[in-house]
This record gives sequence, structure tokens and C-alpha cells, in this order.
Amino acid sequence: MEKHWAKNISLQLYTSDLKETQRFYSVVLGIDCDSLSQSHVIFSFESTIFVFTTNRNITINYPLYINFEVYDLDKLWESIRFKVDTIIPISDTVDGIFREFIINDNNGYCLRFYEKNQTNQLSLDFYNQGIRELSAR
Repeated sequence: MEKHWAKNISLQLYTSDLKETQRFYSVVLGIDCDSLSQSHVIFSFESTIFVFTTNRNITINYPLYINFEVYDLDKLWESIRFKVDTIIPISDTVDGIFREFIINDNNGYCLRFYEKNQTNQLSLDFYNQGIRELSAR
């Protein structure tokens, strides 16, 4: 099998309210709606496609995360933070490599928005020091 066999990725997700899902993703997040019908709403940008459907295929008993790498995390956060249900406000990840925030969408899915942390990344010296300390024990 070729290493790069996929052309794009699409997610099919369940929603009980197509119109509210369209409003959340279009109005709150600013993603253009490609199609709305009686059974689905479709959004796409670049090579990613989201299909929300009212047809429930499976039941998942844990939170589903959808990850968005963004260009300007602070700008996005300021534009939506008072319009959404925040799980984790904007902060650095534990390892310091990324900055992120996590919100719920109108369906209860966890949306994680992140960008590389340009100001506070942990260096290789930090990791090497930890390895040396473990080896000395």
C-alpha cells in the first residue's frame, strides 16, 4: 500500500438538530455550510469534510474530540469565547509544545483548537536532563 494513499478525510458525526448544528458551525465558528438537507449538513474547508447526520450509526460512551490546528489561536479565542461552552480556556499544554483551548459544540462533541507554542516550548535539554536524572537512579 502506498504511504500517502488518502486524498482527504471526512468525519461523519451524529446530531439531533441539523439547524442548530448549522448555526453553531456557520455563525459561531465561521465555517461555510456546503449543504443542508432533511438528513445531513455538510461543512468543508481545505481537505477536511464534516458531515453531521440525524442517522445514528453507533453509540459512543466517551467524548469525541475534533482537533483544529489554527493560524491565530488568540484571535479565534477572543472572537468566540463568550459564545461557547468552554471546557478548557486558552492555555499551554502540559509539555509546552502547543497552546490550546477546548469547547463543546452544540452536540456535546469536544472541539480542540491548537497552535504551536512559539514562546514557551520545552527544549531538548529539558528532556535530556530528565533522562540523565532517571539514568542516575
